Amino acid sequence: MQQLAAAIRRHAESLVDQYDARLGTMAGYSRLPETTRRELERHVLDLIALCLEVADSNALVQYVQKRASQWVAMGLDLAWFQQALIIPEDILVPLIDSAEASTFLWRALNRSQSAVWQMVAERAHEAEQALRQSQQLLQMVMDNIPQAIFWKDKDLVYLGCN
Repeated sequence: MQQLAAAIRRHAESLVDQYDARLGTMAGYSRLPETTRRELERHVLDLIALCLEVADSNALVQYVQKRASQWVAMGLDLAWFQQALIIPEDILVPLIDSAEASTFLWRALNRSQSAVWQMVAERAHEAEQALRQSQQLLQMVMDNIPQAIFWKDKDLVYLGCN
């Protein structure tokens, strides 16, 4: 694993170029300033190298969770963010020198992706709950007002009434 970490550090510039090129194909990424993009990409690769050196992926997972939370706060799509975590595995494959390093890298990136998918699932659950509460409130209002209410779809087909 030390050899893979050293190879990542040795080839950092070309790896960042590859990472940036792959991310550049994803909608919206090119709107970020180039220096910001490259710093983020370099940081992810540095964290991967560090995790390989210490044989512990927690730093990468924590960083991904922190960045994903910031992503959410900015109102951006977490599914996109999760997709961006697949790229390092692809660009690092040619540098892998052992099954141990390959397994560690795959597990570290998988844990990171899982953390993001957990956040996606939590957000979807929260949205479902909010929708359910909104629907219940609307139903309660409609059931208790003295006026007759009905609604139609865009083709003027009746969909319901109180």
